[in-house]
Amino acid sequence: MHVTMEQDERARLLAEGWTPPGQVPRLLTLDEVAARYGWTIATARQYRASGVLPPPDAVFGRTPVWLPATLDVWERDRPGQGAGGGRPSR
Repeated sequence: MHVTMEQDERARLLAEGWTPPGQVPRLLTLDEVAARYGWTIATARQYRASGVLPPPDAVFGRTPVWLPATLDVWERDRPGQGAGGGRPSR
């Protein structure tokens, strides 16, 4: 099968969270967020409860959901490993 440049561009846009007109955007549950970052669900719950994760884009019943683009921006803007200084020196 030959993939055209248009199909390749569409695949790239979809991977980045673009939603074709008339379709519902892809939303990630907390389980899917945990899987995306290689966390346990307990870690994801703790990150949500402590405000580490951005607020969900929507909540359906008791289920929070995020757009992939929201998580992409959060991931890009969060400080890197070692930021925050850690424990104070004695």
